[in-house]
Amino acid sequence: MHKSQPTHVWIHSPSETPPHKMEVSYRLPEERGHPSFTDLMEVQRQAGLAQVHRQLDIPHSQVFVLDRIELGFATSSPYAQYPSEGRVAAFVRAEERAARKPRAAQQEFEFTDGEAVFARGSSIARFLSPEIYRRLRVMGSNLDTYAGFGYSNSTMQFPVMPNRNDPALYDHESDHITAMAVVRSIEDTVRGLSERRPLLRRLALAFESYLEPDQTPILSLTPKMDGTFLALVDQGGVPRARGTVELFLESGGGQ
Repeated sequence: MHKSQPTHVWIHSPSETPPHKMEVSYRLPEERGHPSFTDLMEVQRQAGLAQVHRQLDIPHSQVFVLDRIELGFATSSPYAQYPSEGRVAAFVRAEERAARKPRAAQQEFEFTDGEAVFARGSSIARFLSPEIYRRLRVMGSNLDTYAGFGYSNSTMQFPVMPNRNDPALYDHESDHITAMAVVRSIEDTVRGLSERRPLLRRLALAFESYLEPDQTPILSLTPKMDGTFLALVDQGGVPRARGTVELFLESGGGQ
């Protein structure tokens, strides 16, 4: 699943219901303990890759460009209670192209613990040749700054500090800060918002351009009336990702 180390592949035992559904089992390594939000989103990412390669016949030479990703828990219980293994069902809808391989796909995901669905997710991705990807990266580095994002007096800002000690997230070299590294940083940031140790319940991110590795991104969180947060990740005033954050509040314990 675009991993250099087999131990960083957490999905197995695929079963297909052509043309649009595939299920896989997942198992996290014991040393990771209870699954974090990022762990389960990484499982979703791996399941999505497996499906597009197997059911859409997307070659491994193509570059997988993640435009949007979302994961949310279907119950009110914090995710630390869920097992480190389970089953994921993936459903795909691809861009129709007569007699040619699709260039984009939308996917939906359902996580089950053996009894019931406990989380649902979705993603939108494109599949590019290496040549087109290189051109896209050059275009992304020439973006202008923007005027603003609707900051308020309640907007909180934090540096995005990817955890480079996590071998599963830094399995191989990348020319940008990856989506999963951003998700991990957001998860770590919200854990420190209060003494109640808030946990991510839902995260939706739409990526507008690549995050460059040579500049620290900034995460801005603006609270909304419904209790969620508007999220923006930018670098030097250039928007890289926007989305929504929803939290659990955990009174004690935790992972």
